Amino acid sequence: MLDDDLALAQPPPSEARIPGAIYAELLQLVERIPARVPELIAFARRLAAESPAPAAESAESAELVAERSAWTALGYELGDPAVGPHRLRVALRAVRAVTGGGGVSRKVEAALATWFASIVRQAIRRGGLGAATAIHALLVGDWQRDPIESRPARCPAVAAIGRSPLESRYRAADTAAFLVKVREAAAGYVRTVLAGASDFEVAELCELAAEDDAGLERFRPWGFDLIEGEPAAQSLDRARCLLTQRHLSNADACSGFESWAHGFATATAEYSIPPVNRLGAIAWLARVALRDEEDAAWVARVALRDEEDAA
Repeated sequence: MLDDDLALAQPPPSEARIPGAIYAELLQLVERIPARVPELIAFARRLAAESPAPAAESAESAELVAERSAWTALGYELGDPAVGPHRLRVALRAVRAVTGGGGVSRKVEAALATWFASIVRQAIRRGGLGAATAIHALLVGDWQRDPIESRPARCPAVAAIGRSPLESRYRAADTAAFLVKVREAAAGYVRTVLAGASDFEVAELCELAAEDDAGLERFRPWGFDLIEGEPAAQSLDRARCLLTQRHLSNADACSGFESWAHGFATATAEYSIPPVNRLGAIAWLARVALRDEEDAAWVARVALRDEEDAA
């Protein structure tokens, strides 16, 4: 029922005095839905009245104004009586998926964010712009579906980085700004991951932060398996053999279609890196693959000696 779904969206009484910009817009949202939820409307009105308004001139208030505009636009979309109730259920389901993650204390979340920020700083110190660009490519690849943008980054902090300076002509100032943005986005990405993480993923992330260099080897590229069972290529090959026949039986058509759908679904999982593995791969890059300048010079000398020996 819609009433039950909306009831789940209400924050507990202990959280009723968090900044009320979003709840003020929630009032506008629910008033455009057919009047079947008077309790929620009253609840939203009370929250809007009790919550303090943000300072008008602060940078935070400017950001909240933009967020309120986005919530207002969403309210108009969800207010259509024909499609609003279903879209609201979809919205609640999406919100639960990305922000209903396993419980973790603020202390642990802050510690994990600080740990990953130090990992990114170490990688950039050792690898410079090349390391920052590689990290950006992996983090921005954690994307979500969007009807407007093409593959936008799931994490707002990562989305704020923008394009890498290596993707176009750039100046030294652009490079410096990019490095700063990548470093600053590190903690935000961890918070985004934790917001939608399961209890098992939270435990994995805590274990990852305690790994030594040898333990990070399991997170290196191609060092972990992402699926179990039949690879996508086998399903797609079977589908291709069946569906490209000139005359199909009903059984072959259904079997081939199922193999086609299963193959692409498996391919999605096979080539979609879980967030914890993204964090682990970056830790491996920073602490194992990249070396300090002295070590890098040593590696270059060894490579040159090997080439001379081969010649």
